[in-house]
Amino acid sequence: DVIAQKLPDVNMYLHKGGLWDGLPLEAEGEGQMVYFYRRDGVKGMRYDFYPKLSLPLRSDYGSIIPQVALRGTAYQVGDEGRIQGDTGSSDDNNRLVPEFSLAGFTEFARNYTFDSAVLALNEESVGKGRWSGMRHSIQPRVDYFKRWDVSQDDLPYFDAVDRLEPRDEVVYSITNLLTVRRESIVLDKDKNPVLRDDYIDFVRFKLETGYDFDEARRTWKRDAYKRRPFLDILADLTVTPGNWISLTSRTWWSPY
Repeated sequence: DVIAQKLPDVNMYLHKGGLWDGLPLEAEGEGQMVYFYRRDGVKGMRYDFYPKLSLPLRSDYGSIIPQVALRGTAYQVGDEGRIQGDTGSSDDNNRLVPEFSLAGFTEFARNYTFDSAVLALNEESVGKGRWSGMRHSIQPRVDYFKRWDVSQDDLPYFDAVDRLEPRDEVVYSITNLLTVRRESIVLDKDKNPVLRDDYIDFVRFKLETGYDFDEARRTWKRDAYKRRPFLDILADLTVTPGNWISLTSRTWWSPY
């Protein structure tokens, strides 16, 4: 009776792309128009738009991508009665939530060649393959994200989009990637044996953690909950031995 149903909703997406030739500025975004219906409680329209602008800066030593975004939301709701937990006003309300992010990353890599038997290019070798080489890359990355604290208590509450929590945190990670080069003998369209190369990310191992500046500055409830600004350490391992199978393990460890 009180769960808001989307009847209907329309979602729009703008995939990242350049704005003008010769200018590195890129744009992306998403938007949603949705009517929320429920028998008890506030119901009505929500218009949510989320444009983003980024400026990729690349060099021989790495890349830096600053990005700004603005979350704009408007409501048209009726005068239905309140339900428990819904503190929003029944008047027309809106919000603007600014965001900023900064990503910096680079890569170190080395190639290796395997001394394995060369495949014979004949019909008897069709279907056979070998690993001919491997590339090991190390990818350090730092991401900073800031979402400003904007009061949203007077907005209707339909789902989590209506209450965006402030964020001020940095996440840093390092990824090891083993990419294998495979050679195989296949038949072309004329049924002749040919050599085909393809690549597979055989092992991907990522370590990630971060720091929450909002938590480090927290002053409320410190007697009950000590500050814990360091984020969990994530170990993310994916092994892909073939095109049709992969194994993934994700483990989080708290420094506290």
